[in-house]
Amino acid sequence: MGYFARARGFSMRAPAIFLVVMMVFAAGRAAAAADAGAGAYADGDFAAARALGRAAMTAEGAARACEAGLVIGSFFERGETRVKSLHAALDDCARAIEAGDGDVAPYLSYAVGLAFEAKRLRSRAAALRARRFFAETLSRFPDSGLAHAGLAGWHSNVSREAGLVRVALGASRAEAARGFSAALRLDPDNIAINYEYLRFLAGGAAADRRQAAAVAAKIAAAAAPDDALGRLLIERAAIIARALGGSRYEIEAALTATEPFEGVAREAPALAYMPPFRSGFPSASQSQGALP
Repeated sequence: MGYFARARGFSMRAPAIFLVVMMVFAAGRAAAAADAGAGAYADGDFAAARALGRAAMTAEGAARACEAGLVIGSFFERGETRVKSLHAALDDCARAIEAGDGDVAPYLSYAVGLAFEAKRLRSRAAALRARRFFAETLSRFPDSGLAHAGLAGWHSNVSREAGLVRVALGASRAEAARGFSAALRLDPDNIAINYEYLRFLAGGAAADRRQAAAVAAKIAAAAAPDDALGRLLIERAAIIARALGGSRYEIEAALTATEPFEGVAREAPALAYMPPFRSGFPSASQSQGALP
């Protein structure tokens, strides 16, 4: 099954930025869906989910492989190996989109992958490109709470960066707040959206932190998810909740300890990669409806 086969019981590790990630991981279709690798994904066997998804040679399978690859690279690999998993995940998502997958998951996963790549490269241009893909995902799926939360999460996480970086990228906590408000109107009980909203509030002023405690309680009271990643979100929300009564330093440490892709900045700098889509997603007419 491999050392990264199951999410249960793995130790928390400090990470990188752009935690919009967890929304995407939970955005994958439910375990009951008929896409390849869904059962393995729900059970936490992400390596099997990736392999089965690719072997299926379907749009849904490619999307599952993308989501699983992002999880593997986030939490279970280091160095050049995880950067290659990130790049392969982007390629898998692109194949799903090109094959006509009409679900929000591969689009949002692709935008998240670009955000991680931007963090690795420490590139303003790449970060802005990721933002454009989050915005395009929202324009294609305006009724998706996850799509709203994706763009909100970009603003939320970039707003935690140093002042000049935040200003240069145009990140705004006000924009994040509006996006999360829309996301929660559309999908109020989605654990992934509530988790990312908790992170946003925990990184804010005192009033936001008080509201964060209520969101944390809501997550803790939610019914146990059927999938391993949903359970992982609840565990990580509890880490943030315990820090809310402490200092800003303790809260920031908890936020850092619950993000994925630890230390990805400037990792494997010699590893070049060209994302499949750079200016935008292909139009519906350009999607072929089948994998090559």
